[in-house]
Order: sequence, then structure tokens, then C-alpha cells
Amino acid sequence: MMSSMFLLLLVLIASCLTTALLRYAALKLKWVDIPNARSSHHSPIPGSGGAGFALMFFFATLFLFRQGLLMPSAFTALSLGLAMAILGLLDDRHNLRVGLRMLFQVLLAGLGLQLMGGLPLVPVFGFEFDFGWFGYVIGIGAFVWLVNLYNFMDGIDSLAALESCFAAGAAAVLALYYGNLQDALLLACLIAAVLGFTFWNLPPARIFMGDTGSNYLGYVLGILGMLTISHGFMHVWSWAILLGVFIVDSGLTLLQRVRTGQTWYQAHRSHAYQKAALKLGSHGRVVLAIMAINVFWLLPLAWISVAFVEGAVLITVLAYTPVILLALFLRAGLPDEGRA
Repeated sequence: MMSSMFLLLLVLIASCLTTALLRYAALKLKWVDIPNARSSHHSPIPGSGGAGFALMFFFATLFLFRQGLLMPSAFTALSLGLAMAILGLLDDRHNLRVGLRMLFQVLLAGLGLQLMGGLPLVPVFGFEFDFGWFGYVIGIGAFVWLVNLYNFMDGIDSLAALESCFAAGAAAVLALYYGNLQDALLLACLIAAVLGFTFWNLPPARIFMGDTGSNYLGYVLGILGMLTISHGFMHVWSWAILLGVFIVDSGLTLLQRVRTGQTWYQAHRSHAYQKAALKLGSHGRVVLAIMAINVFWLLPLAWISVAFVEGAVLITVLAYTPVILLALFLRAGLPDEGRA
């Protein structure tokens, strides 16, 4: 217990200090994010800060692997997250073409999925569906969507970081409840690494994670999701519920932009969370509201879905319904009223 706490404290402090060094270097090199049509900030801010927590979580997983607390396949799959972070770093600096970025995301997703044994069984009303080879198509698509979803939702200070801490924290609590101490420690290491960065990313942010961090978190959460599912104490619906705010906001916004003939791939500020931040004039209030939704609505339903897996689909629908209604109320994906 003491050694686990020491490890988590070490990861937290190292991540915080690494982020500080990255911020200093970015300012010296003038690697800053210039505000654009999608931005919710008004002055240049250092970017690519996600490299710090990516490195610290890698070192934590390396330690757990060397201690025999992490299987080689899981360690390798999680380590591929560094390649996803490097891809994000290149995109941060050079604005890679969409096709090239997607190609590498698909390749990395496919490798990660293969290392984790393919798409897990999906429970639906008491039955478990095995999609066979087509599961790789579904799984790769889900991985790539999760990576880009995280990029879409990284638009206001600390939201993406705290969302990953919430999801990993909820999974860690379930791991402890079902006696899986190794998974709980692994998930806690990710939380510690991200919290070290979050110290610098709380409103008003002094550094952004950039695509470096959002790519990494989307991928790593996918791998951790598969790991917890394979160990039997979570399933795809419980993870879908925990990430419900991100899935609903990004998905509904995309559908609305396509439906209304907007250029869906262009930078924008029409996500529900971005519109809420504009209405309230505060990033912090929106983040607190989303965390409240997570803790008081989505977390209990995710827990119930694990206990009553036969009804998990209906519980997921229940979980999403008010989130969808809130996103519609905020006109997610639609042009601002009074604008063309």
C-alpha cells in the first residue's frame, strides 16, 4: 500500500514538473497556440503539454510491467500511445493533412486492438455478441472515433484532462470493489499523471495539452477500457455511460453540422460545452457542471449497468437522454442565433 502511494505521488510530482519544463521550453521556442475560429482563448498559450503526462504514464506502466503487475501485451498496447502522442505533436506543429493523420490513427488503432485480443463481446439484453473478424472494423472505427472525440472536446480549460480523471477514477473504484488491485493501480497512475498536468491547465490555462495529449488520452482510455472489460468488471456500455457527455456532445454536434450543410471538418465553436462557456462567460463553471453530471448522474448509472448487465442498453439510453436534451437546448452544432 505504501509503495503504491509513493508511486502515485512520484508520478504526480514528476508530471507537474515535466509540464512546467515543457511550458518554459514552449515559451522560449514560441510554440504557442494562436487563437482561431475554434479557440475559446484570446491570447497565445503554450501547447503540446500532453507530452508530459504521456511520458510519465509510460514510465509508470514500465515500472508496473517490470514488477509483473502488467501483462506484456497490455504494456505494449499502452506504449503505442506514445506513437499516437507523437502523431498529435506533429499535427500540433505542422497541421498534418486529414488523410495522413487518419491513416496513422487507423494503423495504431489496429495494432492496439490486435494486442488486446480484438473487440470484446458486447452484451445486449442478456446475450453476448461476438462480431468475429468484423469486430476489427468496428473496433478500429471506435478507437479512431475516441481519439478524435477527445480532440473535439479539448476546447476549454481542464475539461479533457478532468474527464479522463473522472472516467479512470470511476473505473478504478469499480476495480477496487471487485478486488482487481492491479487495474486500480494502473488507472490511478493515469489519474496522477494527468492531474500533474491539470495543475497548469486549470482556468485560466497556462498550457494546453494539444493534439499531443488529446490523441494520447483517447487512445489510452480505449486500451484501458478493453483491459477492464477483459478482466470482467466492466463492459462496453459502462464505459459508454462514463464518457456520455463527450460522446453525446461530439456526436450530436457532428450530426447537426452535417445535417445543416456546414463544412463539418472546419474549426468551430459550436459544441454544447463551448456554447455553454460563451453563455456563462466561464470555463470553470462549465467544467464544474459537467463534472457534476458525471458524478451524480452518469457514475451511478454506470455502476448499475455493471450490476444489471442484462439491462445495460436501456440504462445507457436513460443516461444519454437528459444529456442529449441539454445539448439540443444549447444548440450543439448549429450556427449561433442571428448568424448565417
